[in-house]
Amino acid sequence: MHEMKQFFLCLTFRLMCFVFTDTWFVPDEYFQCTEVAYSMAFRRGHLTWEWIHNPPLRSYLHPLSIAWIYEMYRFLGIDTPMAVRCLPHLLHSFLFSLGDVAFIKMVNRIFFANPRGNANTLILYFTNWFIIYCSSRTLSNCVETALTLIALNWYPLYDDEASPMSPHARRRRKSFVPYMLFGTVAILIRPTAVLIFGPLGLWHLARSNERCRVMFFAILVCGGTVMSSILIDSDLKRPLKFPLLEFAKFNFFTGGSAHFGVHPWYWYFTDGLLITMTGAYFLALGGFIIQCNRPAPRSPPKILFVVALIYLAVHIWLPHKEHRFILPIIPLMLPFAGLLLQQVSIKRANITRGLLCIIVTVNLIVAGFVCRVHQRGVNAVTSSLIADITKDAVGPVHIVQLLPCYSMHQYAAFHKLNVRHHMLDCTPNLKRLPNYIDQSDMFHFNPVAYVKQHPKLLRPGKYAYVVIYKKTYKKLEKILAENGYEHFASFGHTPTPISANQDTVIVVLKRVVKKKVN
Repeated sequence: MHEMKQFFLCLTFRLMCFVFTDTWFVPDEYFQCTEVAYSMAFRRGHLTWEWIHNPPLRSYLHPLSIAWIYEMYRFLGIDTPMAVRCLPHLLHSFLFSLGDVAFIKMVNRIFFANPRGNANTLILYFTNWFIIYCSSRTLSNCVETALTLIALNWYPLYDDEASPMSPHARRRRKSFVPYMLFGTVAILIRPTAVLIFGPLGLWHLARSNERCRVMFFAILVCGGTVMSSILIDSDLKRPLKFPLLEFAKFNFFTGGSAHFGVHPWYWYFTDGLLITMTGAYFLALGGFIIQCNRPAPRSPPKILFVVALIYLAVHIWLPHKEHRFILPIIPLMLPFAGLLLQQVSIKRANITRGLLCIIVTVNLIVAGFVCRVHQRGVNAVTSSLIADITKDAVGPVHIVQLLPCYSMHQYAAFHKLNVRHHMLDCTPNLKRLPNYIDQSDMFHFNPVAYVKQHPKLLRPGKYAYVVIYKKTYKKLEKILAENGYEHFASFGHTPTPISANQDTVIVVLKRVVKKKVN
């Protein structure tokens, strides 16, 4: 009953996060999940190069979890636009709530005789702005984080759990099969999870006094889950497809991720962790040092921090870096921050309270900014277009997005509307052509020259709406006017653009159909 109450409280909190959040984050939130699920269920939509590549780089497990409910909605005739838009976020909020409960249970195991460390860790976790920002989003990183926390509920964190000696300890021992199952699913959905569950599995095996049993179930559970995933991704046909291998080949072995941006090796230390943990990673590092020097019984196990370091070390090596990539290791590091705060509070309780107040205040301010202000223009544009198309449209309505590719919602958001989306292409250099530049980059380098060289880009008489950033619109204003497009609306996007091709304002233009006068 206590766990059920915890779950409903966590679910309520995550649903509040979903309602509060009205901003765009990254394209993968939709084009690696919602759009794919929509395409599977409604036979229309846009699939990115990762899905149409043969063999694909992504497993269908993640979008399939939404597609079957979409199919049920369609069969029952209850696939309203609101239901289609909200369902994926509600499902992910539900899953993250299960992860929240699992995190609470893990922290209780770690700090069962240390209520201060417990409370400090939970405060840092539930007020972390980045977790609030991501928890209801349909990103595979969020699924990886939730499944990792759920799996840790069955993982033997301590030696007496991995190798129980007394009969009483053996009776209390949990089955380790669930952590293997959830860990394997996490790896199949987000292959980087192998950096978490690989070391955890080896550490479990090294400490176990039943190694043959552990290896048997690992082969049985992990092998069976992987084979089932291969059959699903292959549609039960030959040749078999293994997206996990293709993902690793593209991102790790050929450096393909560099197409989406290159960052210096130290970026996660000077930007990634510093921003996502609002400085709490300094506290976590201090807590880890304490554990290394004076390990206390039933305190944060060092393996959690070591796994986070391994995860970080591999991501440092990769050329492309993003804040969301390190989301799964934030909960692994926070117990060490809680430990340090607990140690400080023994002699300087006021310092601990002051640090917590500062961290919580900063987190809530940042959460308000990113959830309500930063990159909200995309959602405002989408709502405005839906309202205008619903009011006026009769035939197919064509929308062209002259934005960096995958910067706006597509078919799932425009459910039951007869629309066609067109956008600039940014497929990576899969054929390894020399001096390759994708269409999106060529356009933004010199919009005027590109449009003059490619007059079909605007398709006079075809597109009903053009969506474009204000600074690009200023350069193309005359050409757009000559092609019959007039200013329809402008929407504030963000005061802090995150790339050179972005702007603070998004402009929507509408083609004016002039009526003939008799």
